[in-house]
Amino acid sequence: VRYVQDFDVRTTPVLMLYPLDLLYANDRFGSWIVQYGYGDYITEEMLLKHSLLTSDGRIAIYNKTYNTVVILFQPTIREETLTLLTEFIRRGGKIVWMSIPPRISNNKINIFEEWANLFGIKKDSEIKEELHPREEVDFTGELEKVGKMLIPTSLFPDMVYFLEYAEEAKPIAMLREKVVGSIKRVGNGLALYLGFRVRDNQSEKIFTLFNLLKAIGSYKENDVHDLSHTTSYIFTRFPNGAISVARHYYEVEE
Repeated sequence: VRYVQDFDVRTTPVLMLYPLDLLYANDRFGSWIVQYGYGDYITEEMLLKHSLLTSDGRIAIYNKTYNTVVILFQPTIREETLTLLTEFIRRGGKIVWMSIPPRISNNKINIFEEWANLFGIKKDSEIKEELHPREEVDFTGELEKVGKMLIPTSLFPDMVYFLEYAEEAKPIAMLREKVVGSIKRVGNGLALYLGFRVRDNQSEKIFTLFNLLKAIGSYKENDVHDLSHTTSYIFTRFPNGAISVARHYYEVEE
């Protein structure tokens, strides 16, 4: 099998920033929110070290390219990373930022205004933190098909963040009739901010993150990722064009 796959790893259009800061913020949690299997993971340090931007809005790392970057939990961010993400969007890339907004950089420089400008949030916005366990977020606007998502717990990673949005940002997620998510388009690129942890648990048929990424065009209709969610099989594509197929086992009782 590995010979057919050219001894390489699978391809995916989604790159996720590994949430090391969750451990720093609260050592009870570590990185347990890393459960999504349809993207590659990279640390912020390795992203800066190995990434190159293409002219068509992709991030290239070695022989892989990505059209979307997902930030799971990042209370601080380096100035160089924010500069890279800003240029990535300008060239047509997509960024999905979840949960806590960054107030300072790793060098303790106030970076909120620069970050807020990227996502269409008012620079003087107050950040309100609230817990809403067992309440539903309702996706609206161009993400209406994503549906509703239940906030599962009152634990720190499920904190909800309310911000004030500028005119260029369109609301796409509501909680208690308040905006908790927005989308800002820059040419062919987009910046999506969601003030909560977006869930995805295939064993429970919770596909919120996958449906969201599909809705913004990260995944294509009927590609291997789509088929892996709509059939009883998992499909995996490799750089040489080979496709591996295996049975899902999340429905099998042990």
